[in-house]
Amino acid sequence: MDNVNIVKISNGIKDFDFFYKQLGSRAVLGHIFSGEPYPVLPFVKKEHVRTIVDIGAHIGEAAFFFHFIYPGANIFSFEPDPESFGLLMRNVGQLGKVRSFHMGCFDCDKEVAFFKSMEFGSVGNSIHIKPNMTPSCMVQLRDTATVLKELAVPQSVDIMKIDTEGCEVAVLNSLVKGGYRSRLVYIEHHSERDCHDIHKILFPTHVLWQSSSIGCDHGVPGELLYIDRQYLSDLATHTDQGG
Repeated sequence: MDNVNIVKISNGIKDFDFFYKQLGSRAVLGHIFSGEPYPVLPFVKKEHVRTIVDIGAHIGEAAFFFHFIYPGANIFSFEPDPESFGLLMRNVGQLGKVRSFHMGCFDCDKEVAFFKSMEFGSVGNSIHIKPNMTPSCMVQLRDTATVLKELAVPQSVDIMKIDTEGCEVAVLNSLVKGGYRSRLVYIEHHSERDCHDIHKILFPTHVLWQSSSIGCDHGVPGELLYIDRQYLSDLATHTDQGG
């Protein structure tokens, strides 16, 4: 793989090589490891996190972060971009318990055109064409709930991370229809309308715990964290009982 850069990252026990091509990807890695987009919550016991689904895995930044924080969890990572997927495989291949799949997640199965961002690099690539984007290739999308069932992913997920450059609502609709539910949902959105739709889908079962949405209609995505209401209720009951 030509023109690949390497940065060393450590979990405190072992050093790993993280491979990337664009400076933007290294910036994303630093942003994720700051804990800002995916905050680690003190009441979530790390040993209880068993299943993590990473939808829109890019080159493995979030997978590395989650693996370091929750080393006992099985992580399922999905990425449709061929170039990003090659780096994803190279990166997470160093880790145990991380499985990667070359596909995008959606609310149906279909093949669609994929567009490359000339402004933001691979972090902005999408099936939705925007200014300063050019056609790149065709990619395979799968119905999210269907593919998770095929992979025997349990319907009760501990952490769901969704960053799909505009397909987040479609992914959520598929998950809800398929009976999937996650204790924590880290999700990005790219417009106020998407933010509204995400909240409409999740509000009956989840609490909006954290929101960073400034500028989402001006090219800056917003980041949301939802927590399952029943999970919070169970935690409160456990605490009241002195657990």
